[in-house]
Amino acid sequence: MKKNYLLLAIVASGLFYAQSTPPTSTGQPAALKSTSGIGLHHKRIWWINWDLNNNKAAGDNLVNGATTTFVSPAGFTYKATISDVKVYTGATAASPIGTQITSGTNFVLNANVPNSWSGNNFPTAYSGFRNFTTNPSTEVADSNAVITTDNLYGSVGGGNRVTYRLTVEATDPLGVKGNATGIVLAGSESLNGTGEWYSLSAPQGRIRYIDKYIRSTASWNNYSVQLQISNAGKKVFVTNPNGGDTRGDAMLFAEGVPYVDAEVKGGGGQSIAIGFLEELDYSDAPRTYGIAYHLFENKFRGGLFPDGNKTLSTDSNVADYASPTGEIAKFFDPTLRLGATIDSEDNPLLSLPANSTNMPIPNWDDANGNDEDGLNSRTSTVNGFMRVAYVNISPLTSYMSVWIDADKNGIFDSTEKLVKTIPANKTGNAIFDLSSLGLNPGSYYTRIRYSSNPYLDPTGYASNGEVEDHLIKVDKNYYNILGTIYQDNNGVIPDGTAMYNVTVNLYDVAGNLVDTTLSNFEGQYMFTGLTGGNTKYTVEVLAPSSYQHVSSTDTTPFDGITEVSLNGQNVTGVNFGLYFDLCYKTPPVITGGLPTNHGITNLGRAGKDDGNWPMIRTGAWSALESKTKGFVINRVAANYEPPLDDGQIPAIIEPVKGMMVYDTTNHCLKIYDGVTWKCFNVQTCPPIN
Repeated sequence: MKKNYLLLAIVASGLFYAQSTPPTSTGQPAALKSTSGIGLHHKRIWWINWDLNNNKAAGDNLVNGATTTFVSPAGFTYKATISDVKVYTGATAASPIGTQITSGTNFVLNANVPNSWSGNNFPTAYSGFRNFTTNPSTEVADSNAVITTDNLYGSVGGGNRVTYRLTVEATDPLGVKGNATGIVLAGSESLNGTGEWYSLSAPQGRIRYIDKYIRSTASWNNYSVQLQISNAGKKVFVTNPNGGDTRGDAMLFAEGVPYVDAEVKGGGGQSIAIGFLEELDYSDAPRTYGIAYHLFENKFRGGLFPDGNKTLSTDSNVADYASPTGEIAKFFDPTLRLGATIDSEDNPLLSLPANSTNMPIPNWDDANGNDEDGLNSRTSTVNGFMRVAYVNISPLTSYMSVWIDADKNGIFDSTEKLVKTIPANKTGNAIFDLSSLGLNPGSYYTRIRYSSNPYLDPTGYASNGEVEDHLIKVDKNYYNILGTIYQDNNGVIPDGTAMYNVTVNLYDVAGNLVDTTLSNFEGQYMFTGLTGGNTKYTVEVLAPSSYQHVSSTDTTPFDGITEVSLNGQNVTGVNFGLYFDLCYKTPPVITGGLPTNHGITNLGRAGKDDGNWPMIRTGAWSALESKTKGFVINRVAANYEPPLDDGQIPAIIEPVKGMMVYDTTNHCLKIYDGVTWKCFNVQTCPPIN
């Protein structure tokens, strides 16, 4: 069984063909991350070093079938292979195919450094290459991170159209093989008019536009790049409609594919750089606890265009990306994460200081503010229970594992583990009962791992999600109020089916709002960090539309309000029951209307002499009838595009108002209201006009 893994990136605008004996890398060529330039994705892309013979010099000849292998920081082994290379002469903008040639095609593909040509747009965006796997602080001067194409030894590299296929096989840390899940292509030199181009074709899905760059950042008004989209978005052709060198390039992303077919056409030599997207989130507790790491889900949204020509704006890449209406695809946080935000680290050694054994507080590695927000300053002080915030806008069942070093021995033991199973698309708060751990007042190192991978250990690899380490404080003078919201069909005692996402408010004795929360997937809510041993509070549940209050744990079950006194201890079981008032209304009687002249039936009747069907069904364009068959609406998977009403929308390029589909990701019937997609998942009783 094959699985899909990381995202391969290829920066390309080159010409090449091959000779007979394909070389294979003799060592483990390093992959490099760029650390400078205007590019949007420095932390995400690892560029492969094509120095196959490990001699630290440029000029390695790469032929048809050439293979290189790289072991990533996550423990993935990537094997990249170039194949099916063809060269065509005579290709022009008016006649872009050309005539295939087979002679003089050797020695056209060679390893080189990224800044091999002074007019190259690429180094302005991605440069300052470093190997974060072995030497995270030293820039690699001779990176060999691109492939050049030229006319060495009488070959025909310059000026011709070249097509090729790039395939990458990935082997995960557990030894399971699969293909890369996406490929990126970007211009790495320049396009001088419509006679030069590059294109990316994918076997499935659609291609996104994810970055742009230009040689001189002071000349964005001179940017001239056009995308020509075809085959329902599976192919994007990039050219310069206005002529002139160093007027910019574009970076494209082929999503969810095991390989790509690319073509390039230049006036002379061109270049290509290949890499993959891999970001990791590492744990950062003292090293005695071991290292856990999670692979990012690298997802983009936007950057999609219908078939046709799209001349890109002259806005800078930074301005375009920041704009809500910008053309460049936006990168968004993984669909499984702890708290609201997440960031990545380049190397586990960079996320832990040398004296981390004595490190007083983890999370110091947060690069862009505090992303360790599964717990906050309030919820990290606990007494008997712990509330962890998480996001799940994924179709996957997920698992949250918590380890608290109760015996303070510097190790997360198996007996110190708590686990929750969380259904798909159920963002909220996981509530853990800590009573089994016997925690005394004091501070404890805590590790939280959240992923769709079940049975995680406190250390090692996870294919998605996030890991956070915290130093929690147990304080018996901080109290909690907990309860459960039920859909209760019999009243009296709150029970029945747990209700998700019901709003619950907490007020102090003066009537001031203290906190607001939502019931989680188990129907539970929790207010934490409350002080004052004899303080009184009021819990209020807001009934959703069409629901009414029918039960509670006090003597006033119909008001949705319960008064609570702490009395120096946690208060649990403050439960509420809500009843859904089913809608039974007599439909309006409609008379008259034109007959329905079209119908499909499997009841063996039709026409005036056979029940007058379907004409008897007035007022419709078409009638369907069956006692054993169902009507199947179009089934469409979601693609995580905004606007987000439930985390995803159907993968339809240009929806129209009133369009209906069945969303196979969220398992609901959806309608497009002209602005966003909405699930039919709330029963109501609208008035009949």
